[in-house]
Amino acid sequence: MKTTGTRHTTGSPFLQAYEDLLRVHGTDYARVNHRNITPEQLHRYFGRPFVHLRLANEQRFDLDGLRGRLLSSSYVPPAGDPRSTEMLERLRAVFDRHQQGGFVIMSYSTEVYVGPLA
Repeated sequence: MKTTGTRHTTGSPFLQAYEDLLRVHGTDYARVNHRNITPEQLHRYFGRPFVHLRLANEQRFDLDGLRGRLLSSSYVPPAGDPRSTEMLERLRAVFDRHQQGGFVIMSYSTEVYVGPLA
């Protein structure tokens, strides 16, 4: 079994604004995009037919949680980098503009690939 999570980049004004933030401030965001796995690669991984399930998932973030989510990504400027300050200021503006009741919703599709055990 293999699972991946795909963060939605469209579907709400918040998701689009967050994606724009990553494209502008991410150090190598486009290069590390994990949406590049092809069906052929999955067939090679399993070596046999497999089942693919796609499940809706979401996370609710307050500002601190959203900041932590962003800073846990490998493609953001590290602490101390001058670009980090600007990125975090823009994140605050995105949150303030799109929060409802102190939270924003990050939507995902959880992809589950189940193949033969042996």
